[in-house]
Amino acid sequence: MVRTVTNRGHLPGTSSPVLRYSRGSKARGVIARRSGLEDLYGANVVGIRLFGSYARRQATPDSDVDDLIVLREVGDYGTEVRRVSDLLPRVSLQYGKTIAPVFVDAQRFSAAADPFMANLAREAVPA
Repeated sequence: MVRTVTNRGHLPGTSSPVLRYSRGSKARGVIARRSGLEDLYGANVVGIRLFGSYARRQATPDSDVDDLIVLREVGDYGTEVRRVSDLLPRVSLQYGKTIAPVFVDAQRFSAAADPFMANLAREAVPA
């Protein structure tokens, strides 16, 4: 079953904002991204959060989608980028949005010790 976006920009039954389009295809993009990342990472995924202009509800048609991918463990950052190099460009092309992933381990995210993490802790919403 594919959920569609409501006129308030949320997936039904959640408070998670989606890509703020009225067409169900954009909601499917969010679901495809999340599902693909969960398939790639399995139990290593702690959470997938949206930050940036979409999380702040300031997105324009040209805005990219900033994804924070929180993992139990992040090995080599380049390895993580390569791991998603098939999935994210494919979803980006299919749904017409550039996806910009940021990988962080759960310990760093929960500590929010540096300014970037502190900002993400305030701003990021579940994707």
